[in-house]
Amino acid sequence: GHSQGTAQMFASLSDKATKDFMRKHTDHFMALAPICYMKHIGSTGLQLMTKLSGALDIAVTLGAKVIGDGSCSGSWFLNPADLAYKAAAALFQFHTGNTCMHQIQHFSQLINGKPEGNGETFRKFDYGAEENKKKYGQETPTEWFFHDWVTPATLVVGQDDEFSSDETRKYIMSQFPKTLDVKMHTYSGWNHISALDPA
Repeated sequence: GHSQGTAQMFASLSDKATKDFMRKHTDHFMALAPICYMKHIGSTGLQLMTKLSGALDIAVTLGAKVIGDGSCSGSWFLNPADLAYKAAAALFQFHTGNTCMHQIQHFSQLINGKPEGNGETFRKFDYGAEENKKKYGQETPTEWFFHDWVTPATLVVGQDDEFSSDETRKYIMSQFPKTLDVKMHTYSGWNHISALDPA
């Protein structure tokens, strides 16, 4: 998987509802430009976006569906979050194409992290305590952990990946069982999409 696809695999190999099935049917997980823990990602632009979480919530309430630095981010007129996103993407030179607002809200939550520990968390979308209780049966979103993984994995990361950093890479690797065959290959000069087009 690549990028957001790796997040889906990280979650499905960790979630109690899916992990037994996924582990049984996955011999080896290959993650290109992996995304899971995001508190310490390297992109200043993406970090800046987390400060606009209030604007994101308002935009969604008013009907915005899509945000991005592509040319087809929806017809919602003067979406302030979308305009801010495009400005940040241009200023800090990152590219994600068009993404649904819900996903950007989730990224914002993961980048903001949680108050305890070092702030890192990989968990489901936070709808707020009341809605979380309806969806998850608890006030906080379900959190995913890698400490009981049995599936070998290879993570391929670019040194210049804006969704990563040295601290993020070290933290991800520290979360797997020490005896599990998990390797990370980091390539100099590669960004978030270089694994798809290394030329």
